[in-house]
Amino acid sequence: MPRSVIAVAALFAAASPAVADPVAEFFKGKRITHYVGSGAGGGYDLYARSVARHMGKYIPSMPRIIVKNMPGGGGIRASNLLYNIAPKDGSTIGTVSRSMITLPLTGQKSAKFDSSKFIWIGSVNKEDSFCLSWKTAKVKNWNQLLTTKLVVGAPAQGTSYYTWPVMLRNMFGAKFELIAGFPDGSDAQLAMERGEVEAVCPSVTSIESRHPDWLKTGQINPLVVIGLKRVASLPNTPSVMDLATNDEQRSILKMILGPQFAGRPVLGPPAIPAERVAALRGAFDAAVRDRAFLSEMQKTGLGVDPASGAEVEALVKDIYAAPKNLVEKMNMITVKPRDMKVTLKEVELQKVTSKLSKVQGGGRVLVFDVKGKASNTKVSGSRTAITIAGNKGKRGDLKPGMTCEIAYPGSGGEAKSIACK
Repeated sequence: MPRSVIAVAALFAAASPAVADPVAEFFKGKRITHYVGSGAGGGYDLYARSVARHMGKYIPSMPRIIVKNMPGGGGIRASNLLYNIAPKDGSTIGTVSRSMITLPLTGQKSAKFDSSKFIWIGSVNKEDSFCLSWKTAKVKNWNQLLTTKLVVGAPAQGTSYYTWPVMLRNMFGAKFELIAGFPDGSDAQLAMERGEVEAVCPSVTSIESRHPDWLKTGQINPLVVIGLKRVASLPNTPSVMDLATNDEQRSILKMILGPQFAGRPVLGPPAIPAERVAALRGAFDAAVRDRAFLSEMQKTGLGVDPASGAEVEALVKDIYAAPKNLVEKMNMITVKPRDMKVTLKEVELQKVTSKLSKVQGGGRVLVFDVKGKASNTKVSGSRTAITIAGNKGKRGDLKPGMTCEIAYPGSGGEAKSIACK
C-alpha cells in the first residue's frame, strides 16, 4: 500500500472519535440499588449482599451496588416497588421470595405486578423448603401431623411460609393452623423459639446456614420436604412427591414447585434496555463463578447452584403458559380452606420523627434516617393519613427536607400516618 494512502488512513483514524460503550457510559458514576424483600440477616438478605459485593466489578464502569432491605408482605412490597415505581433503566434491581413468581396467578390483590414481565437476571441457588416443628411440639413427624393440630407461623398470604401449610392441608389433610402477619420468615422463626407458634416452613438452606445446630442437637423435627425429591441432608424426611397418589397431584405439584428452581432470584423492573439486561446478566453469571464469592458462600454455609437469567425467564414463561384448568386447580390448592384456622397477627407500629431525605414516585415511598440508618416507608393515597402544618395533605405534597412524625410498621412497611411540619 502506498505511503500516502497509509498516511491518509492514519489521519482519518486519529480524527475519528472513539465509539463509546453506551452501557459503560450509562453506569459510569452511578450506584445500583438492590432491594431485598425481607429483613436483614435472613437467607434472601445474605445471598443478595454477597452477590452485591461481587457483581458490580463485572458491570461496565464497575458501579457500586447498595443493598436496601424492604421487608413486608413476604416480598410483595419490594416486588410492587420494582414493578411500578423503580426506574426501568438498570439502576435498580432486587431479590424477593421465589413465591412471587406464581403469586399473581393466585389472584392475590396486593400483588400489583406480572412476574412474566420482570427482567430475570439469575438465581444463586436452587432451593427446597421443609416444614419443621419445634422440639416442644406434640407433632414430631408427618404421620402425627395428619391427626394432631400444629400451629405454624408465617408472613403474609402469598409467601411460601403461608402457601406450604395451606397446600399440605388441602392436598393431604395436614392439621395445620396458621398465625400470619410476621414481617418476614426470620420473625416467624423467632416466634417459634419464643413459643408463640409451634412450627415454620422455611427453606432448607436458611436453617442449615443460620441455625446449623438445630438439626444436630434435636431442636427441631423435620416433617416434610417441599421439593420434587428428598433432600440429602434429610434422608428420612418424605418429600411431597412421595406423598402424591396420582398423576394430577404430581402435575400440580410440579407447577407449584417450579419456582424452587429459582430459589434465590435476582430480578429487575420490566423494560430495561436489552444491552443493559445483557450486561447485568453477564455480570451475575461472572459473580456466581467468582472464587472470592464461592469462598464467601462456603464460609456462610449457603449453597450455590446457579441458574442463568435466561433459564429463569424460560421457567416463568412456561408456568404462565400452563393450561387454564391446571392453573385453576393450583389456585384452589393454595387457597385457605374454610376449616383451616388462620389468625392475623397485629402489627406493632413504630413512631419516629425524622427529616425526609428522599421522596420517590410522587410521594409513594419516603426515605429517612432512624438512629443513623436509612429507613423507608410506603405511602398509600387512601390508607395513609397525611397532615402538613396541621392541614390535611396528599402524598404529592411531601417534599425532601420536611421534618415528619411517621407511624409505620418498620422499614418497607406502609405508613399509618405522616404528620409534617
